[in-house]
Parts: sequence; C-alpha cells; structure tokens
Amino acid sequence: MPFAHLGVEARAVVGVDRDRGAPELRELWANGPNISVAVATGVDEALHRSTTGLSELLDAAVGLLHRRVLPTLSALPATVPLVVTADHGFRENPSWGRGPGSRYAHGGRSLEECVVPVAVFGPATP
Repeated sequence: MPFAHLGVEARAVVGVDRDRGAPELRELWANGPNISVAVATGVDEALHRSTTGLSELLDAAVGLLHRRVLPTLSALPATVPLVVTADHGFRENPSWGRGPGSRYAHGGRSLEECVVPVAVFGPATP
C-alpha cells in the first residue's frame, strides 16, 4: 500500500496516461480512499527514447493527458481537492550527440531535477 507510513488507507494507479488507464482512473476518482494517487508515466517513458526537442516532447505529453486523463476528472467528487505534481524533473544530457545515451537524462543537482512543480485545485466553494 502506498504511503503506509501515514497510517491511512491509500491507493495508487500507475500509467494513467496509457490507453488502458481511463476506467481504472475513473474508479479511483469516484471511489478511492482519501489519499488516491494517479501517476502519469508517459513523459518519463518518452524522454528516455526521444530525440525531439523539449517543446515537441511536452506537446505530446500534454496531448496524452488531455485525451486520456482530463476526461476522467468528471468522476472526481466536487468536494475533493486535486493536487498535481511531478516526482522529479529531467535535463538534456550534456553528452547527447557525441556518443551513446539518450537526449534527456535524470540525476544530478541541476535546477531542472530539483524544482518540482505543484498545483492544488481546491473543492468548489459556494
């Protein structure tokens, strides 16, 4: 169980931006425990094999989220807050194009790896 150390029920669904993710994600939004986590893995998976520029990579990721995740939010009760975050960033590999290795990489103390965005969407207020 994810977050077992918190002492409350929690559930995580990984790969919600894949083709098969929508039904399980709708179920999580509608009936999940107080801590329900949906993990979109498309950006991380794509960046390890992509040679495209960053804007193209992010456009593709946004498209996946728009088509596969956004429609499921209608199952989220209006009283439940939604927190959107990343687990870490990534950076362009400084040796890309001069040997083996993908264009993007993880690791190091770069600003791109250390700054993690968070957005909180609160419940509707009267």
